[in-house]
Amino acid sequence: MKKKQEKEIENADQDFDPSAQSSTTVIVNAKEPEKKHLGLKISLGLLTFVMVAVSVYSLMLFIIDSTKKNKSQTYLTFDGMSVNETRQFLSSYGKTNQKKIKDYGFVGTKLYFSETHITPKTIENGSFFSSNDIYTDIGLFDVLHNARNEEHTSMLNQKCYLDFSLVSSGNYLVYPYSGELSSTEQNIAFYSIDEEDAISETIYTLPDEKTGERKRISFLNNSLSPYTVIKVNEAGNQLPSDYYDMVLFYQEYVDDSHLQISDASYAKLVSIQKEIESQTQYKVKVCHTLQEALKVRATYSFALAQNTIEKPVMTFLGDYASTLSSSTFKEGSLQGYDNIPEIREVTGYLGKGSLSYYGITGNDTEKASFYRYGKEGYLVNDETSSVLDVMAML
Repeated sequence: MKKKQEKEIENADQDFDPSAQSSTTVIVNAKEPEKKHLGLKISLGLLTFVMVAVSVYSLMLFIIDSTKKNKSQTYLTFDGMSVNETRQFLSSYGKTNQKKIKDYGFVGTKLYFSETHITPKTIENGSFFSSNDIYTDIGLFDVLHNARNEEHTSMLNQKCYLDFSLVSSGNYLVYPYSGELSSTEQNIAFYSIDEEDAISETIYTLPDEKTGERKRISFLNNSLSPYTVIKVNEAGNQLPSDYYDMVLFYQEYVDDSHLQISDASYAKLVSIQKEIESQTQYKVKVCHTLQEALKVRATYSFALAQNTIEKPVMTFLGDYASTLSSSTFKEGSLQGYDNIPEIREVTGYLGKGSLSYYGITGNDTEKASFYRYGKEGYLVNDETSSVLDVMAML
């Protein structure tokens, strides 16, 4: 038995070939780098494929988005003119010195334009346009009559806006104003707003005292059209259901106190509303709070003071200094802006409303969708006559 086991062991030793073992090991080690190299190629291929797919997808989204924008934007035409007729009219005017508006905003029916950012210092210094230019103002060009309109800014006289309540019906372009302009002069560089998204907003003037007729002001700008177009049209004696001449509400913020409006105070608001509407052709909206007033489309805003004030208070943008007062921050992040929340917030964009500046009372209001189209705000005593006295000046 023992001899048989030794024989089997001997045969097993004879079957064992060290060279074959070594050869097998070498073959295995030689194939591993090839497998790793193949795996790396596959990984890089997949990564490249994913990157290309993502790039193509992003490009498709960009094209789709651009297509949507172009579909939603059409070339702005003038009333009574086709696209070709509008293009032909504009082609006769110089484009060499075309200007871009960097900042703009409405306060009531007043439009503020600037090649730079509009701030209280801009208002104070009249630095709306480049000091290198020979002009300091902007004017309206009447397209349908092919002539300039009388309405223009006057920086030297601190009139830094275009008031569309004074503009007659027509289609208008904005141009650099430097004085008298002949209707035959062709070297005019019209403005456009430097913004890709289309702008299409509508505001309304107060009713005419004699006829009750209002004007509708359409403010238009898009990337397909070379210039900003402003249309003024007769709008009858009725406002849209969601638009008002003025909004009324009680002052909420007095010093550091945030006051709640009582039922009695609200009832007085309603009483004043009825008196105003019975004596005038104004459409008036009464609101419980400042926040509610911000969401109402209106040309003017009147906050009724909790305590008697000597003079009505206007926005820092106002120009009735001899009759009204203003109240602004003397320092800090809102230096120069209105420090009365009921005026600042309804002014919207140009008044830095709803921006939640730290330590600024009442600045945490929610922005309205028409943020750049603010109301012309006032703080007055809680009497019908106080409101109407201010309206008489406008």
